Amino acid sequence: MPRLDAVNMVLNPKLSSILDVIDQILEGVAYLHDQRIAHMDLWDGNVLAATEQEARRVEAGRVYIIDFDRSRRLPLKPGVQGPVSLPDTVCRHPPGITQLDPYSWDVYCIGDMLRSYLRVGLLTEEFSLTTSSKTMYRENPIASIARLYVNWLIGNERGCKAACRCRPTAHRARQVLTIVRWANLVSEFCRNVRHYWILPAGKQPVSPARSL
Repeated sequence: MPRLDAVNMVLNPKLSSILDVIDQILEGVAYLHDQRIAHMDLWDGNVLAATEQEARRVEAGRVYIIDFDRSRRLPLKPGVQGPVSLPDTVCRHPPGITQLDPYSWDVYCIGDMLRSYLRVGLLTEEFSLTTSSKTMYRENPIASIARLYVNWLIGNERGCKAACRCRPTAHRARQVLTIVRWANLVSEFCRNVRHYWILPAGKQPVSPARSL
């Protein structure tokens, strides 16, 4: 059996790394939901990653969803399926909620898991800008958008009695994440341009290609 590690073992300091992991998680959950399967127990211990040491048996850097003992095959697809009784899981139920649309519950659990990343700073990326007088540190604005995105996944649970509309489907969440990832790529490009071209007063900028 291949050995999988915690997701943070394959992350690097760039925000793009955690956004890629989120996309992989949503890709897997969206696939399950297309098969009318709800995992029902998504948390850090059931969402693991493969490191370089295990690359012979699994793909390094890939995220894997495991432990399907609480999963359910459902009669209806997302957007139509009504609430079911929630199992006891590591992810805490929303206050007062014992039944919920199982597809929506999976998305809620993803949001709750990503919120734990926020607590340890994995979705906060600071960068520096050196001027002639000082070095200024400020947060990547895309990190703020990422936090809003996580809150959107968690949603504002109202105890829906039918298919839940309190948060997006896994497919919809992934579509919006694509926009966030593109925005982050543009942000990273602009920061690299600043790094190479903004110099202290009196010095001429040097093209990165010419400086090699």
